[in-house]
Amino acid sequence: MRGSITLTVDDVSIKVVDLEGRPVAGAAIKFAGRDVGSTDSQGVIIVGQVPLDNDYPITVTKDGAEMGSYLVRFTASRTSATIQAGIYDITVLVKGAAGQPIQGALVELVKGGTAIAKVATDASGTAVFSKVIGVDYVVRASYGVFRAETSLPKGIRNTQITLDIYTSLIGVPVNFPTSLVLTIGFILLIIVVAVIVIEYIHWRGRRLGLYPLPTK
Repeated sequence: MRGSITLTVDDVSIKVVDLEGRPVAGAAIKFAGRDVGSTDSQGVIIVGQVPLDNDYPITVTKDGAEMGSYLVRFTASRTSATIQAGIYDITVLVKGAAGQPIQGALVELVKGGTAIAKVATDASGTAVFSKVIGVDYVVRASYGVFRAETSLPKGIRNTQITLDIYTSLIGVPVNFPTSLVLTIGFILLIIVVAVIVIEYIHWRGRRLGLYPLPTK
């Protein structure tokens, strides 16, 4: 009489979360070498009728970028698994030449030469890109005619960009040399106006007889 083998099978649940523990929707899942679909709004996908007591390779892909491969063992007591993918928030701080935060600067997240997201900085000079796929990026910041950029290697979640803005005059951002020239020019203008006013007062006074005419 031939023996028989009983194979225990069950549905298994796979949940994909980012580095903050938030669910990742739309992540493509490859289970044991075959595509089984994408995660739902809660970051979950159900794979049906999986033989238990086995190790299964699971590959997670998001927007064409592979987030990683994982080896997970499913048993009768473990029919669900949570996978943490390389997805995270990127925080960019934009400052001026004097160290002041720049509000309203446009920050772009660039991948492969194409801007994939744009965010304006808040009052603290901060721009946040949420749930970003962990790859190499370039971050660009601009405010008026001032621009700067920096490279952001994979895994780096915070960076700072300094724009050559020293101050803002009448709502127009200027750098330090321009600010210095304008300040000196303004002081000279005040001096010239003061001299003209004093000379006018003296001239008017002589016309009215308040000041004696200069003797020859």
